Amino acid sequence: MPRQPLQPALTLFAAALSASLAAQSALLQVGPTRPFATIQAAVAAANAGDAIEVDPGTYPAFTIGKRLAVFANRGGGGTPTFTVTGAPAITITGLASGDCVTIADALVTSSAAAPSILIDNQDQGHVRLLDVRVLAQTLGVVPFAGLIEARHTTTVWLDGVRAGDHRFRANGLGGNTGLAGLFVDACALHLTRCVLEGMRSDDPALDSGEGLGIVGGGTAWLVDCSLLGGLPPLNALPGVHGGHAIHDRGGQSGPIRACDNTLGTTDPAAAVFAVGGAPAFLAACLPDSIVRTRLPAGSGVLAVGTTTNLTVQANVPGRAFVTLLAGDFGTTTAPFLTGDLLIAGSFGILAGGVLTGPTSITLPLPPAPTLTGLHGTAQTVLVEATFITSTAAGFVVR
Repeated sequence: MPRQPLQPALTLFAAALSASLAAQSALLQVGPTRPFATIQAAVAAANAGDAIEVDPGTYPAFTIGKRLAVFANRGGGGTPTFTVTGAPAITITGLASGDCVTIADALVTSSAAAPSILIDNQDQGHVRLLDVRVLAQTLGVVPFAGLIEARHTTTVWLDGVRAGDHRFRANGLGGNTGLAGLFVDACALHLTRCVLEGMRSDDPALDSGEGLGIVGGGTAWLVDCSLLGGLPPLNALPGVHGGHAIHDRGGQSGPIRACDNTLGTTDPAAAVFAVGGAPAFLAACLPDSIVRTRLPAGSGVLAVGTTTNLTVQANVPGRAFVTLLAGDFGTTTAPFLTGDLLIAGSFGILAGGVLTGPTSITLPLPPAPTLTGLHGTAQTVLVEATFITSTAAGFVVR
């Protein structure tokens, strides 16, 4: 078959995507003047696959156990956010296999009673946090390991998440070490555009916390992130150090790969990356393994019926790429992906081309007036194949 230019079937895929969204999702609105006063009330009323839009304001804690997306109302201009308080402020648990929860635009306060965000699905489900920030503070000794904890979940994807502060004091796990910004146990982890900082130890006899702490199995991809260990404790005793940027505490995790990250410590005697406390080296991911999708200012969540520009970046030129919009919030692996990144299910291919460096493309999202406020997420991936054929049914990868 002769090679043909990469020409996306935009109209066809947009129509299919709109039909998929219309059939599967409803929009529930939360706010002082909306049908639901709390996020938890909207979660209880929602069916799997629905979307929940939240007006700016402060809301009590909520728990999700089904396939949903929760995001801020973007109609008011500026940077959309909503604040959640509680211990945990957000809990995601009880997902069925294949279900995915997306939380976007949240500002979460930290507490000494429980992690700010707790993800625990007993080896099931997928969770995405997009542009979520945890406000750190001095907490003393707390009964958990990280401001954000993700345990036994199939895939956890954090994009634009910020958690921890190397200056504030907190000890996790009953006071055994400083608190981590993010603590992961037996998850496949994808981090993009994140800032994670360990907390300073509250005890001069204990090392400070790490930006990312890992135990158990599971792989980790880190792209375009900044990770920093906590400051050494005040009046630190001999042999006590600041935290690591990344600490594989038991040496049991799968491959940990990093591209274009800033990893650091606040203590020159502390290793940037450690396994079981001993210095170690990160495995560098292949230059064509991951593409970063740079969205405009906002949450990384796109409104259906609009047009937006984004920049696609990769470490290697001359590779074909496709950009996709999630039609629902399930998760699957596309057969043409390089590496092991995941994208949302029921996707439409909206744009494509060949990278010659950072590349700007326009996404014409499908017009759907009856779906005002409904959102999907965009992600760009590299194509492994040497050429692609465009057909009436879409892309054929050879």
